[in-house]
Amino acid sequence: MLKKSDPPYSSTEVAPEKSKAEIEGLLRRYGIDGVSWTEIWSENRAQLQFILQDERKRPILVRLQPPPFATKRRTWNSERGHYEMIDAPNWAQSYRLLKAYLKSKLESVAYGLRDIEEEFLSDIVIRDQDGRETTVKEMIDRQIEAGQVQLSLPPGSEASPAKRATVDADYRSV
Repeated sequence: MLKKSDPPYSSTEVAPEKSKAEIEGLLRRYGIDGVSWTEIWSENRAQLQFILQDERKRPILVRLQPPPFATKRRTWNSERGHYEMIDAPNWAQSYRLLKAYLKSKLESVAYGLRDIEEEFLSDIVIRDQDGRETTVKEMIDRQIEAGQVQLSLPPGSEASPAKRATVDADYRSV
């Protein structure tokens, strides 16, 4: 598991609407024009979908969901008649992170570090065996939960670092 540091963009003052516009501009700069947003505020969920074309001009639908960051905020509770602290969604932070993430991925593809499928594989939308729309990650997660797929480590990597063989070596320059 990766060690977490302070969440990025937590002090941003950029409005979520501005970040959304910047994301759409970023997508247009890379030739992507099929863009769709879904925001369900009551469920603290947002989703971005867009269509990429691979080198063979095949359309690839990608679905991304920014993480639902929350921030402590002071708000008036009319039932109790006083202010209280609540965890409120921080969409400004979520959309700034989404923009940075997306920019990195698009640059990786545009400049040849990775191809579209490698970079966006988990977020590519497909149809499962029952004809339902899902992402590759969601499909694999369901298969793992059902015991149809198992994740495994390469042979010999199961041992903890303390149990692995140690080799003494001297460094000599030649």
